[in-house]
Amino acid sequence: MRKKICKKCGEEFPLRQTIDGEVKELYSRKLCLGCSPFKSGIKNKICKKCGQVFQGRKMIDGEMKEIYKRKICLECAPIGDINGLYHKKLTDIQEQVLYGHLLGDGCLHIHKKHINAHFCLSRKTEDKLYLDWSASYFQEYLTKRGVASSERYRKEWGITIYESRFDTMALPIFTEYYHKWYPEDKKIVPPDLVLTPLMMAVWFADDGTITHATPTALQANFATHCFSYEDVVFLKNQIVELCGAKINIYSSTRNKNNYTLSITDTTSCKKIFRVIDGIFPLDRKSIYWRTEEIDLWSEDPTSSIPCIFCGSDNTKKKGINHYNQREYFCNNCKKYYKSLNDYVYNHKTPEAVRKLFNNKYDL
Repeated sequence: MRKKICKKCGEEFPLRQTIDGEVKELYSRKLCLGCSPFKSGIKNKICKKCGQVFQGRKMIDGEMKEIYKRKICLECAPIGDINGLYHKKLTDIQEQVLYGHLLGDGCLHIHKKHINAHFCLSRKTEDKLYLDWSASYFQEYLTKRGVASSERYRKEWGITIYESRFDTMALPIFTEYYHKWYPEDKKIVPPDLVLTPLMMAVWFADDGTITHATPTALQANFATHCFSYEDVVFLKNQIVELCGAKINIYSSTRNKNNYTLSITDTTSCKKIFRVIDGIFPLDRKSIYWRTEEIDLWSEDPTSSIPCIFCGSDNTKKKGINHYNQREYFCNNCKKYYKSLNDYVYNHKTPEAVRKLFNNKYDL
């Protein structure tokens, strides 16, 4: 039997030995078993779910399977379910948030290299707090990137767009919703959809707008450009059933197949706001400006609200500003109202407008 000399201790050792009942070839070894014990090469890992130790290689159905990439043992998640999510279902709250985003800016997509769908949502960077709020409901399904920010140059517009987005993993649960919402690779509204306050709040946060034809008249809109006329009528009936608002359907002048749900009655707008009030956290001012201080839309708004700039109690209501909240200016600040609108029209944030206003007029 051939032997080699150990480079560490200088003793000879055979190149073929029986270890644990199996004959092992040691031709490539430079050290004897005394200096370097034989290792099987099977790595042990710790299950993140139960804390038990499991081997990275295991015999399954007569075949040796490599499971080094698994984070959860086979007892907690059978083969084919790497992270324990393949057979998991969304909760009722998660499903409502998903449906609300699918009515708005959300998208389900099947990559050409995948067999399952994933959910993705992107918004401008200024809305990242709102995006974080949405991502918190799908935290366990998110990819390793999480909520990521990026920038890209749009040549046709000549501007740089700063956006944030998150993607979920491709899983069978999202494939089920994909076939429900995209039966022919085109988004529709499922006929069994029952609109809830949470769905409508998320939908309005994505595709809703508020305008004012006069200082006291409100108008709210839901953009439904990607849906057919039948789907838009179905959504209109769902909103009427939920809050009893009066809604009209308008088509775009450029494309008659693009429809918008419009609520032109101030009373109906208040009904919608009362239904979705309380959905977002208390700091929803920074999460979604369209729903800020919805309690001010009630029939009897309080009259003790101070001036939004100098804090004086001698305020006068000036209707609705371009950030869609009631304006309360004192007599000292109201003469600068037109200048304030100029700043707001340039898409400044309320904090930036307040800073510019204070610096310019030294209030």
